[in-house]
Amino acid sequence: MSGFVADEIQAYIDRLVRRPVEGETVLREMEQRAQGRPAEGGKPAVRRFPIIGAEVGAILEILARSRGARRVFEVGSGFGYSAYFFARGVGPQGEVHLTDFEQENLGAARDYLGRAGFKTRFVFHAGDAMQSLRGELAKGPFDVYLVDADKHRYPLYWQTIRPMLRPGDLVIADNLLWSGAVADPEDEDADTVGLRRFAELASKDDGVRFTLLPVRDGVGVALKL
Repeated sequence: MSGFVADEIQAYIDRLVRRPVEGETVLREMEQRAQGRPAEGGKPAVRRFPIIGAEVGAILEILARSRGARRVFEVGSGFGYSAYFFARGVGPQGEVHLTDFEQENLGAARDYLGRAGFKTRFVFHAGDAMQSLRGELAKGPFDVYLVDADKHRYPLYWQTIRPMLRPGDLVIADNLLWSGAVADPEDEDADTVGLRRFAELASKDDGVRFTLLPVRDGVGVALKL
C-alpha cells in the first residue's frame, strides 16, 4: 500500500481522475519535476518536491467552481501545481495568488502555467507567505484559501484567515493526516501539533462546517456558514 489506500484502489482512482485536460502535457512535466528529474545537458538535477497530486487537484477545481470563485489565495504554492487546478476553477476572469520563499519556484510556476495557457490569471508573491497573506487581506477577502505551507504555522494561518471569511468562503488545508502522525497522541513534533491544532480550531468553530477527507495525505475543507 502507498499512503492510506491500497495500490490497486489508487490505480483505479487515478484512471478515473486522469482524463485529458487543458495543458495536460505541462501538468505531466510538473509531476515529473516533483519526482526529481535527473540532470540533463550538464544542468543540476531538480530535487524532489511534494505536490498535492491530481486527485486533490480535481477537488480544488471542483470546489472553486462550486463556490463561483474568482479570487484564490494559496498559502504555499511551490512551482504552481495546485495553482494549475485553481486556474481551471476560477476561469479567465479569475486570479490566483501564489506564494513561495524561493524565486526559483515562482519562476518555474510562471513558465509552467504560462505554457499551460493560463498566462493572465496569477499574482506572484515572493517571500514569507504570512506577510503576503496579511498584506492582501488588508485589500479585501478571497473566495477560497489553500493552506499548504509550514505545518507548525497552520493554526496561525487559520487565525489570520478566519476573521475575513464571508458566507460561502472556503479554507482548504493539505496534509492534515500527516502520514497518520496526527492520530498518535505521543507524537509531539511541532508540525504534527500544528496540524492537529488547525483541525481542532476548524472543527470546533460554530461558524463553519468542517470535514477531513482521507485523500492522499488528508485534505481539510472548511465552509463559512
